[in-house]
Amino acid sequence: MEHQLNDSLVVSGAFVGNKGTHIYDPNAQVNAVNPAYYSLGTAVLQSNINSPLAQAAGIREPFAGFSQLFGAQATVAQALRPFPQYQNVNIVAAPYNNSTYNSLQIKVDKRFSHGLSGTFAYTHSKMLSDGVEFTTTNYSGTGYRQNYYHREKFLYPTDQPNLVAFSANYALPYGRNSQAGVMGKVLGGWSLAAFGTYGSGLPLPIWTVNTNSIVFTGGLRPNLTGQPIKAASGAGGFDPNRDQYLNPGAFAQPAPLTFGSAPAYLAVRQPFLINESFGVFKNTRFFERVTNQFRLEMTNPLNRVVFGAPTTDFSSTSFGRIGSQGNSPRLIQFGMKMIW
Repeated sequence: MEHQLNDSLVVSGAFVGNKGTHIYDPNAQVNAVNPAYYSLGTAVLQSNINSPLAQAAGIREPFAGFSQLFGAQATVAQALRPFPQYQNVNIVAAPYNNSTYNSLQIKVDKRFSHGLSGTFAYTHSKMLSDGVEFTTTNYSGTGYRQNYYHREKFLYPTDQPNLVAFSANYALPYGRNSQAGVMGKVLGGWSLAAFGTYGSGLPLPIWTVNTNSIVFTGGLRPNLTGQPIKAASGAGGFDPNRDQYLNPGAFAQPAPLTFGSAPAYLAVRQPFLINESFGVFKNTRFFERVTNQFRLEMTNPLNRVVFGAPTTDFSSTSFGRIGSQGNSPRLIQFGMKMIW
């Protein structure tokens, strides 16, 4: 949908969505112990296949020579794997992942007039998936696939429900069309440019020490206790030197041979994302085909601090705390070039 408000202003809106099926799955492990055997208990599963515990449980060598092949690793858990003669078995380029993306996109375009042009865009969206595909941004491979026998849908690592972006360029009126004379060359040809994006923080992955490694799971997530996930801030707002970002009381270590109830990516997100830049440009025409361009460019011109993501390893002593900056300090650079 698009509507032209006047000669230089156009507003457009659209619903954009897609459904991904049979997408690449980098974690298609097919040789983990089936959770149906977890009721045997830790002691039996990690015992030797020829131990009294294994014999009492009625577990025998899956094939002749099993004990000789695996030695000290000839456990009941190894024997109960779908392919007990192997350790990890992965399907290369497995087409198992699925995803959905739905968004409302609104854009306002200001075509060049009176020296000004620009674009404003807003996107409200949600992306869900049961895998991470090729994504490396905001990805933790230790917790999102804690049960290879059950695919879970979760917020995609790069999901941002709200995203605002703008860009603008303004040519100062003096000398816009002519740079006659010395003063015209000095005062004419100046323009300003600005760019900014503002978005929701990325969802937070969470994991904990994998106490289920004896049954060859991909990782483990903690349980949710029902307490608020985001920690309360002190007086004056959030201070990373004083406050925790995540509430440790909202999580608990799962019991052995159980799976955590926390989602792969929390609905609580890392701090708001900001990216801004500003530029000043001066084009000076010396001859018809010779122009000198001077540029002053600044990233993060207001020197804002954007906090990084907190530690989301529940087993870490720094869990829930932010210890890094998510953006770079102000950077100013100058440049000049001749165009002919």
